[in-house]
Amino acid sequence: MEQPIFYPIGTPVEDLDTPAAVVDLDIMEQNIETLHSFFANTTAKVRPHIKVHRCPAIAHQQLQAEGNNGGICTAKIGEAEVFAQSGFSDILIANQIVTKQKLQRLASLAKTNTITVNADNLKNVQDLSDAAQEADSIINVLVEINTRLNRCGVEPGQPAVNLAKAITKAPSLNFAGVTTYEGAIKHENYEDLVTETHKYIRQVLDSKEAIEKAGIPVDTVSVGGTHNYEIAGAIEGVTEIQAASYVLMEWNYVPFRPMFKPAFKVMATITSRPAPNAATADCGHKTLGPDKGMPMTDTLPGLTITRVSAEHTKITWDENEPDKLNVGDKVWVTPHTLEICVNLFDYMFAIRKGKLEAIWEISARGRYD
Repeated sequence: MEQPIFYPIGTPVEDLDTPAAVVDLDIMEQNIETLHSFFANTTAKVRPHIKVHRCPAIAHQQLQAEGNNGGICTAKIGEAEVFAQSGFSDILIANQIVTKQKLQRLASLAKTNTITVNADNLKNVQDLSDAAQEADSIINVLVEINTRLNRCGVEPGQPAVNLAKAITKAPSLNFAGVTTYEGAIKHENYEDLVTETHKYIRQVLDSKEAIEKAGIPVDTVSVGGTHNYEIAGAIEGVTEIQAASYVLMEWNYVPFRPMFKPAFKVMATITSRPAPNAATADCGHKTLGPDKGMPMTDTLPGLTITRVSAEHTKITWDENEPDKLNVGDKVWVTPHTLEICVNLFDYMFAIRKGKLEAIWEISARGRYD
């Protein structure tokens, strides 16, 4: 847990202590407007996935924007519990809930909220049913279909039909529809993105049609994400898009989704000058989470992050150029992967035009259960 440090509203961002998790409200709000406006006049709607920010204050802004379906998406039951306590009553947990303890928590949460989960095997369906019966609640269940990642899900077609039939017969369960997570498809060639998106979502829609031919209504088709929201959202039969990264945006996504800008950065301070063309900042693995890739800095042209250790980040520049950074200077670092980075902080500073507007708790950070 971070030592909570509170500053008066209006504090200049440069006066915050470092390392600090900072979100630029103007950029974040523009990102929300860009994606949500697409869904204002479409049948499909966005269901914001909170896995990137884990912050109820941000999710409330997402649901205040147009084009949403009134619900959110989480990855874990622990996250769902936190958001339910923060006023969110329609929650899709885009995962399988398996252990006895988690099933009991899930069934309890479903007593007072609309809770939906993924399933991809018969045993889990039976266990979900048993837990819901014991708690006297109803759990909505989506059949997860494996389309690309080979991570979770039944195969498209008849296996999906068979599982849907089992869910409809299981007491205290409501078959809600079908879903897939095809994974972030990153293509610089837009036509390749369109082709691949249709390829995987078509498998889900074909499974939907097969389930309906078996006499089972399919209300929900939940697919897609930030990487293909405007493509998936325009496909007939799709009802919702699970988009996450768009709201804050991360460095690894920027080349593929240039309509969104990084709204979240870590502000750090230069603490040392170990070489004429190098500087050390007070942020590292414990604040940046560079597990999947190196962060970047655009504080000044020509700066490159070359190494990240536990507590430090090394920044270098061309040895023929003059000094670019001095001890005490502030630098801005954009994380490669926000899911990891944001989870390392307990709160973030919301900034508008360079001044502090709010301090937001990242309430669902660390909820691995």
